[in-house]
Amino acid sequence: MPYGDQLLWNVLAFYLHSPDIYDFLRRKFFLVFLYPFLNMRPISLFQALWWYFFSKFIEFMDTVLMVLRKKNNQITFLHVFHHASMLNIWWCSVKLIPGGQSWFSASCNSLVHVVMYTYYLLNMFPSLRKHLWWKRYLTQFQLFQFVLILINTSYIYLSGCHFPAWSCRMLISYMVLMLVLFGNFYLKSYVSSRKQSQEKNRMEHGDRNGNFKTDWLPQFMS
Repeated sequence: MPYGDQLLWNVLAFYLHSPDIYDFLRRKFFLVFLYPFLNMRPISLFQALWWYFFSKFIEFMDTVLMVLRKKNNQITFLHVFHHASMLNIWWCSVKLIPGGQSWFSASCNSLVHVVMYTYYLLNMFPSLRKHLWWKRYLTQFQLFQFVLILINTSYIYLSGCHFPAWSCRMLISYMVLMLVLFGNFYLKSYVSSRKQSQEKNRMEHGDRNGNFKTDWLPQFMS
């Protein structure tokens, strides 16, 4: 079995053998989608965070499908690292700190994913694709989310809030890393590519004054 497939199945086996997930799948699997309609009582913060963690497991299936479909061109380091790390981080969070300030980052991330998957849903319809001009703003929205979480967590850490300091340090480090990775993705995908497109267009059609760049020509021709 290829290394990537073996690693994937090892990750799935680890989480599926987790007592919490096994118990959920055994007793409540058929109530996943019916729960909001069958039980309208308010749920606790712990239950809300557990559902959020379960959504990370579902999102990780995106990577699983890419591996199974052999879409290696779509499996980037950022994609795999982000989904795998979020799954592990929130498994630890639900186990060790299921409450308190954990809700803020979960709420921000949930809002971002609602907008993001709405975009992906609309993109499935060819007639709507030409109207989806706001793709680049999804990444900006994600970067804004990281900044908000970084500010909130830093305040909690510095203000002496009774929330585990180790979790604040971990989340601050993770947010800085996400800002670097997503910022690099944004620069390469939108800023650099836009500059290259403008440069190519200038080379082909000249600048606004009708002058063509000649610095690319051999010296004797310029």
